[in-house]
Amino acid sequence: MDEIIINILLSFFLGVLLILFILKAIKTKHHVPFFPFSFAAMFIGAFISLILNFSFPSIPSGKLIALELMFFGLSLFFIYLFLESLRTVNRNFTLFVITFILLIVQQVSLIFIIFLPASEQAVHFFWFIADFSYNILGVIVNVGIAVPFYFKNFIRSRKKTALYLVCTFVIIAIGYSTLLLADIFWYYSVFSNFQDAVFELGKALPIVGFIMILAVYIIDIHHFYQVPSNLFMFMISDTNGNIIFRSKFQNIYEKNNSIDKNLPALLNTVNQIFTSIFLAKSSINLIMSDDVSMFRSVGKYYSAVIVTNTGSKILQSALSRFLVHFELKFTSHPPEYFNNSEVVEQIVALLLENFPFLLPEINGARNSKK
Repeated sequence: MDEIIINILLSFFLGVLLILFILKAIKTKHHVPFFPFSFAAMFIGAFISLILNFSFPSIPSGKLIALELMFFGLSLFFIYLFLESLRTVNRNFTLFVITFILLIVQQVSLIFIIFLPASEQAVHFFWFIADFSYNILGVIVNVGIAVPFYFKNFIRSRKKTALYLVCTFVIIAIGYSTLLLADIFWYYSVFSNFQDAVFELGKALPIVGFIMILAVYIIDIHHFYQVPSNLFMFMISDTNGNIIFRSKFQNIYEKNNSIDKNLPALLNTVNQIFTSIFLAKSSINLIMSDDVSMFRSVGKYYSAVIVTNTGSKILQSALSRFLVHFELKFTSHPPEYFNNSEVVEQIVALLLENFPFLLPEINGARNSKK
């Protein structure tokens, strides 16, 4: 397929996806880390390449493709950061270093191709290094992170959309794997008869995958970043340790029910040990074991706690954001104030606004997103 046609299609579909995402995010007040930057980078890369192609036809097509791939490399790295925020609290340092090095190698190689005059043999080598590192990065992000993460989410939820996303990332992963194979064929001049077919297939599959992701957004934005975690409980307490609100969630584990009443007081005591005895400068905000994670956010009037079997950065950030909004809305009130049914409904609405990927249950009644 002609490179100009590919860039027109990419610019169109990525532009539509980005506009849909921004509209959805504004409407639902979503906060999705890094993901908008990923698709913005892809759109900018395809769009700039297309504009330069029409405005300056004298620019060699190889340099335009190199410029486009620089933005695509950044896009993959942002997707990696986004997935890490969904699946863990602290990024795996080794994995971060590997992905960052691959990104730097790709970017530097493409800069050499664009700006530095070099022999045909040197350009040939830089193209191979840039493509190899880029496609390896794509395989790691999709095969190593995205597919296992969303498959785990499918096992937990058994939702068709989760399986659909697994298939989407598998298709994208196959695309990058095919491109990697095509680059090896090209560099070592083997299987010449199959190089073009393999390369075209590798370019087409990621585009198909991104269009499938676009369809997910059209259906429901919540599905894309659901966390594959079982949540035990969520609670808010005042400075005296009185629980003013408590909620359970979908797929909750029914255990440790006798502990939750004393949990705020227990956390306050542990926090005092850290701040008074060990002279810690901030309050405790995370307690973790192999199968339970407890996030805590402390404000001026209240503290909020969420207990889950698998912690993630997006849960931790959502908890902090929720408490800020909660204190701005309710300021300081006695515990009895929060027994009012209208107040409870307002808290649930605020909960859904800050945790759009969860379905809370209040007093046995499930609240659905409107």
